[in-house]
Amino acid sequence: MVLSRSYAEDLNRRLNHYAEQTGYGIYIVLLRDQADVSYFMRRLFVWEKLDKVSPDGAVALVIAYRNREARIATSENLNRKFAQPDTITYVEKQLAWVQNRQFWRDNFTIEEAVENSVGKIIETIDPWFYLLEPSSERGVYFHSILAEMILFPLAPFSALMSGIFLMAFSRVGDFGVLARSMIAGVSASLLAVAEACLLRQPGGILPAVLYYSMIAAFVVAALVGALKPFWFNDKFTGKKSDAWWSGPVHFYRG
Repeated sequence: MVLSRSYAEDLNRRLNHYAEQTGYGIYIVLLRDQADVSYFMRRLFVWEKLDKVSPDGAVALVIAYRNREARIATSENLNRKFAQPDTITYVEKQLAWVQNRQFWRDNFTIEEAVENSVGKIIETIDPWFYLLEPSSERGVYFHSILAEMILFPLAPFSALMSGIFLMAFSRVGDFGVLARSMIAGVSASLLAVAEACLLRQPGGILPAVLYYSMIAAFVVAALVGALKPFWFNDKFTGKKSDAWWSGPVHFYRG
């Protein structure tokens, strides 16, 4: 066994769930020697017909662990996405780091290399959304949650600012309450999508976080649009004498 038993079972479970969600089958084969690589490549797609098992396509990663070499075979519909050698180069670089004392981490494990390689394959298939469950094994990480953490406060704050800008400096503020709310909400949702694209980490962003950003942005901006008369007429412009910033000194035209 090249991989630990617990990680192999965990990875198998997650890849099965990924295939159920997306329709893409990812198969990992680890061999000790390079001599059997071509045999397994032919067996997986000619005999086992993996491209027929997975409805949307299949990717087989065969790793010769002792030689630190890898090969990738795909179904026909995925050939174009894997035409460039970037993915296989990344995988072999990960393998070269395993227990390499010249690497900055001499305890880099084969499990981490496989996890990163699977993440790279998923990124090649779909660079926008990360749909693989995180590993339950300790010390095995791939997907960064930095973008997700930033979007939680950023999406509602940017929606608030965009709603204020639309109400104060555009003609949207003169529309009816329903039109104001819808325009502000849709604009803020599009802004949240743009922010998610800019902050996307390698491997994609979690769909649930993107949906949260869009919904939160829509709600905040729509409320700003709906409450525009309260905030901008009574409070900010000071048209009424009881405005919150009205003090002992008042300014009048004429």
